[in-house]
This record gives sequence, C-alpha cells and structure tokens, in this order.
Amino acid sequence: MLAKLAQEIANITSEVIGHDVLITDKDGMILGSSDKSRIGTLHQASLGAVFRRKEMTHNEVVSSTLKGVKPGITIPIELSGECVGTLGITECWSY
Repeated sequence: MLAKLAQEIANITSEVIGHDVLITDKDGMILGSSDKSRIGTLHQASLGAVFRRKEMTHNEVVSSTLKGVKPGITIPIELSGECVGTLGITECWSY
C-alpha cells in the first residue's frame, strides 16, 4: 500500500510541476517514481538527506558521484518527528 501511495504522489506531482519526482524510504530505496525504471533502486542522496534531516542539492558533477542520483534536490520527509524518507525532484532549476 505504501508503494502504491508513493507512486501516486510521484505521478501527480511530476505532472503538476513538469519534472521527474521520486519518493524513497529512510534507507534510500525508491518506492515511487515518475520514471518507473528507477523503482526499487537506491537513491544515494536520500541517505544524506535522511541523516542530516536537511534538503540536499546535487548538480551534474555531484550527482555523477552518487549511485542512482540525477541533478536536482532531495528533501527529507518527516512524520511525528521521525525522518521516514525523501522526496526527490530532478533538475528543477539551472546551475
């Protein structure tokens, strides 16, 4: 059920903002993505965002050094004071 909800959120958000969107769990595994080929893979930038509890941006150079990461932003998702995963948006600005 969680994966289905993550997929629905990723699809709707991507459609609205015009950029690829993904949702991960706290271990950086992609649960839902507007790019379905990424589901079930590791998004390494999510691990940093969960650990730091802070958004992280990654340009082409940085993203090329991280597993499963494209240029963009990764934002932690907190629920009741616990970081439960992340929201990632690909290249939503220019560098």
